[in-house]
Amino acid sequence: MSIQRIAVVTGGSRGIGATIALELAKKGVDIAIVYTSESSMPQAEAIKDQITALGSKAILVRADLATSDCGEVVLNAVLKGFGGAKIDILVNNAGIMGEAADSLSFSAETFQRYVSSTSTFGMKRTDSFTE
Repeated sequence: MSIQRIAVVTGGSRGIGATIALELAKKGVDIAIVYTSESSMPQAEAIKDQITALGSKAILVRADLATSDCGEVVLNAVLKGFGGAKIDILVNNAGIMGEAADSLSFSAETFQRYVSSTSTFGMKRTDSFTE
């Protein structure tokens, strides 16, 4: 009997996050793909299909990682989606760098959103994963 291992991959619908999700799935890890925008849903669904074709389970979790409750939102969705199992791996990959050509052209609001999306989930909300 194999032990279920679960990974949460933020930004898992494309790029580096999708590649990490697929590599983990090849090793038998079940994946929660976390994405933010409606426009990312088709890519997230395509990665989910690839993961299930590899024999691992996958769920999609849509969450705004810049909000203060994002940890609880993701945690609850993952526990529900995988039947109450614990989370073994967190890949904090999400980011919004595509909103500006370079960091010098960020507005103050874009900069704050970028900082929130890349740090809120990883630094403030992972306490939810250890409870």
